[in-house]
Amino acid sequence: MNNDSELKKDLLEKLTREFPDLSFNSVELVNHGDDHAVLILDKKRIVRFPKNAQYQESFKQELKLLQTLIEKGLPVPFYDYVASNSHFGSYRLIDGTELRLETFNTLSQTSLEALIKDIAHFLSGLHSIPLDTIEISEHKERWDSDEIWKYTDRYFNERRKIIENHVSSSLLAELDQFFNNLKEMKSSIRRIIHDDLSDDHILVKPDGTLAGIIDFG
Repeated sequence: MNNDSELKKDLLEKLTREFPDLSFNSVELVNHGDDHAVLILDKKRIVRFPKNAQYQESFKQELKLLQTLIEKGLPVPFYDYVASNSHFGSYRLIDGTELRLETFNTLSQTSLEALIKDIAHFLSGLHSIPLDTIEISEHKERWDSDEIWKYTDRYFNERRKIIENHVSSSLLAELDQFFNNLKEMKSSIRRIIHDDLSDDHILVKPDGTLAGIIDFG
């Protein structure tokens, strides 16, 4: 067996041992991330397995954060199956489409404005959560306003070369201005943030409204 086959077998054994009442017919392994391996059951349920002790501890904090967001009525995964040691868990797949460019381009101006408001509402709710809701691991890299240079340098030295091939010169100029302004930003305010709010982590419904935000690892 190859490594993925062995991993899939091992994860299935852990899953069925922990949750013998959880029934399913098909299983797909997703193992391209650095932090978690994922099983997709019947294309309806996600099971996430942190890959090491550091991510297992992070997963416990993620569960705390998600529960707080759910209590605020925000659309995030609800883990209805959590292992007794909290080392892995499962939630029903959120019914939505990743906000890829092809999906974004199908939305009307009205739908886009409504979606932006939904995302802003989500971020306001997330950023209002007290910092002591979760324990920040000393191993977790933080977005620190005292080290903004790390992110502006990454844009100008690495990402700009890629981006300039895909956007207009006017938009590139706006991005340059944004990152130049970012260099001057300083703040003593600290907030819990998502840290990876990319297009594939924003799920939308057919009408363009927000279905959910995922991947808080």
